[in-house]
Amino acid sequence: MLLNKNDDIELHIDSVSLTGSGVGRYNGLAVFVPATAPGDIIEAHIIKAKKSYAVGKCTKIIKPSPDRTDNDCPAYPGCGGCSFRHMSYGAELKLKSDAVSDAFSRIGGLEVDLKPIIGADSPDGYRNKAQYPVSMQDGELKIGFFSPHSHRVVHCPDCLLQPTEFADILGVFTDYIKQFN
Repeated sequence: MLLNKNDDIELHIDSVSLTGSGVGRYNGLAVFVPATAPGDIIEAHIIKAKKSYAVGKCTKIIKPSPDRTDNDCPAYPGCGGCSFRHMSYGAELKLKSDAVSDAFSRIGGLEVDLKPIIGADSPDGYRNKAQYPVSMQDGELKIGFFSPHSHRVVHCPDCLLQPTEFADILGVFTDYIKQFN
């Protein structure tokens, strides 16, 4: 049975892509659903259907994954600054470690014994670089990150992954833009 756009399905998420979309299988067809975690059982609304895969939007979490966490960021998931804010930091580190291992074995044809990934001391404030697009939208200044797959700026003046000093710098920059138009 093929999926069609606008179908509603129940889906068990069994893995996650590197872009942060959960992956489940519906009658053997891979279905990608952003902001889902391995172990989630969800209702998904299909927004794109191809012969070899589909893309859905989570409309309801029937049973949450044990790795799912409460979202503590007001800009997530509309902001494209991070992909795993809905999962525990330990689960995120495991996914990244598994992706590196998979790249060596599946793509490189090599079997390597990877050392455990070393995570940051805190899951917040660990990034040391950011590029902030600036836009005027509907007469309002927006500084933040591009929404996934778009050039629409999502206002995010205080990203939780950035050091607190970044918010201070953005404040100075915002004041300058407003003062000198």
